[in-house]
Amino acid sequence: MATQTFTAGQVLTAAQLTTLQANSGLQLVKAETTFTGQSSFNVPNIFTSEYTNYLINFRFLAATANGGMNVQLSASGSAAATNYNYMRVIAYGASSLISARSTAQTSFQVSSQVGGVSGVYQWAQLQLSGPQLAQPTLMSVSGALQDGAAYITPDVEIFNGNHSTTTAYDGLTVIAQSGTITGTYTVYGYAK
Repeated sequence: MATQTFTAGQVLTAAQLTTLQANSGLQLVKAETTFTGQSSFNVPNIFTSEYTNYLINFRFLAATANGGMNVQLSASGSAAATNYNYMRVIAYGASSLISARSTAQTSFQVSSQVGGVSGVYQWAQLQLSGPQLAQPTLMSVSGALQDGAAYITPDVEIFNGNHSTTTAYDGLTVIAQSGTITGTYTVYGYAK
């Protein structure tokens, strides 16, 4: 990637602007999308050979039951429901720390607690490496939760793991652990 220097008053060509946009770090793959009252839904056609690494931002605004949210990789709308492995560390409130290891799961956990009570807001950032490659997909989640009804301090969640199947995927299936969830998601690709 060549670095260009521009001077005040210089007119930029369409080709220069296209190059600048193509060379930026994060590329928008799917604009912020709202989901309402969903127990599960598919996000198709987001992983392509254009990017190796992806970032998905989730913001949860409401849920009908206590429980978290999981994802499954999918190919042509068909979800992969085996071989998810992860370690997690969750800090609840002021003093509780929970860590656990899960292997051979049917999905990858993105959040442990979406809500079921009023005043719950949660953000989760899912990073994936190589979902579109016929190789294991590496996954990492960091997130924060503010549950106004139960905790004064925000909660922090970290999940790291993989999907060990060597299959290429083009999308995700998002699954509420119980009830339904409402929120938004945005998908980005890291420029190569």
